[in-house]
This record gives sequence, structure tokens and C-alpha cells, in this order.
Amino acid sequence: MKKVNFLVISTLLLGVASCSSNYKRPESFESKMARFSSQDINKNKVPNYVLPDFDYNKLKVTKRGPASAGDELNFDIPRSNKKLYFLGLLGQYNSMKTFLTQAYAPEVNICPNFHTTLLNHKEVASKNPFTNSNFRNRYTNFSEEEVKNYPELSLPMTADSTSPRVVDILRNTKNLTHEKTNAVITKALRIHIKKTYDEIYELCDTGTSENYYIFENMITAVNKDAHKFTPGKESLKKFFKVTVFSNIALMKSLKNAHINSSRFPASAIKQVDYSKAISSRMKANWAYDYIQESY
Repeated sequence: MKKVNFLVISTLLLGVASCSSNYKRPESFESKMARFSSQDINKNKVPNYVLPDFDYNKLKVTKRGPASAGDELNFDIPRSNKKLYFLGLLGQYNSMKTFLTQAYAPEVNICPNFHTTLLNHKEVASKNPFTNSNFRNRYTNFSEEEVKNYPELSLPMTADSTSPRVVDILRNTKNLTHEKTNAVITKALRIHIKKTYDEIYELCDTGTSENYYIFENMITAVNKDAHKFTPGKESLKKFFKVTVFSNIALMKSLKNAHINSSRFPASAIKQVDYSKAISSRMKANWAYDYIQESY
């Protein structure tokens, strides 16, 4: 009997020892997030824009009263943050395409996750004219002051990183000519447009994107702690982390570089400024107006 008990106890002890040797501590939340972040690939990393020195006087210039009848939108902006983000990014993509006549940028005609939203958008979107832009004679010395004033100089030259920037390449190019400058910026714009298309494709395929979550988190943060987003450079830096917001500054700068544009007949339906609607959703109206005044 004692022998049987000894065998049973020995077997149990061996089982416990075996289980303990294979036992693994539960993975901590921090470890899970670190593992997720290391594997995640953002298809459209936001460039590291260098912002101009903040001028509070420009806030006084941009301060406006109640919206006039001409400022009102002629149909409802989506209440869904996800739909608004999609339409905002799509509208910016279609506008950015027009700055490069030779850039290959496909039309977005099929979008499973935003099928109805896309169809409704196509009914009211006016066709954008191609704009011939010239960056040959726009800059002087590629100083940091110029980088602050021209967002396109901060565009990355690779699709999977935020560096090197356009200005880094131009500063290290021997015998730099206006033609070479134009070629470098044109290449960077093509990369940026391709990245934007890739994110739109991801949204259509999966319904979300890394940059969309940043946009959603920004809205949550502003609604929770509005006092942390009062007018100033630090607040502007936070808003520039949102790709659909930073694109507003880029496109404003690009428009100032255009030479001429072909014209299409005016649309009978007023086109919605989704970028402005996005700024409003983020409670960043002051920042939107400040960009219009600064670039």
C-alpha cells in the first residue's frame, strides 16, 4: 500500500514539475502593444513637417463672424467620422493628382467598404482641372526658414520612411539647377500621391487604416481636453500628425506654385470642402484658417 502511495505521489510531482517547466507568464499589455507596433506597417506615414514660427496676429486676421450663405454646405456632411475621413482623403487625392500632369494616379471606382459613400460622392464631385506646377524658381537657399514656409520641401523621398526629405536631397545635390529641383519635388509628390492611394485602397479593402485611428483619437482627445488644443504652435503640431489635416497645408502651398490650369464648366452643385469639414470635426477651425493665411 505504501508502495502504491509512493508511486502516485511521485507521478503527481513529476507532472507538476513538467507543467511548471512549460509554464509561461501571461503576456503583458505593454508587450502585446510593442509586438503589434513592430509588425504594423503604416502605408501612408505623415511627413515630418517643420511649422512656421507661430504668429498670433494672423489669428486676428482669420477671425470671422457667422458663416454667410455662400459658406454653407449644400448637403449633409457624414456624421460618421470614418466616412468623413474617407471622403476627405479621397477629395485630397483627387486634388493632388491635378498638380502633376504626368503622374499616374488611378481613379477610385470600386470601394467595397464605402460603396454607397463613394457613389454619393461621385454624384456631387466636380471634375478637377489639371494644374501645371513649376517649382524651378520658387526657392533661394533651402534654409530651415524655407522648409517652414514650403511644406513640399519636407516630403520624404521614399515610400516607407519620412527621410530623406526633399530638402535633404537638394542640399546634397552637386551643380543643382532649377530643372533638377523641379524633378526632385515632382518625384516626391508622386510618392506622396501613391501613398495616399495606397491608404485609400486599404480603407476600401479593410474599412480602416492607421491614419484613420490617429484622426479618431485626435477627435476624442480634443473633446476630452479642449484646453490642450487652444491656438498656438504646440496645438498646430498635434493637428499636423493627422494626415488629412497636414495635407491642407501641402495643397495650399502647391496651389501657389501653379502656372496655369485648364478650366472646366462650373458644376451646378457646389462641391463640398471635406478638408474644412474635417477641421471642424477636430475643433480646429482656427488652425484651418491659420493655414490659409500662412502658406
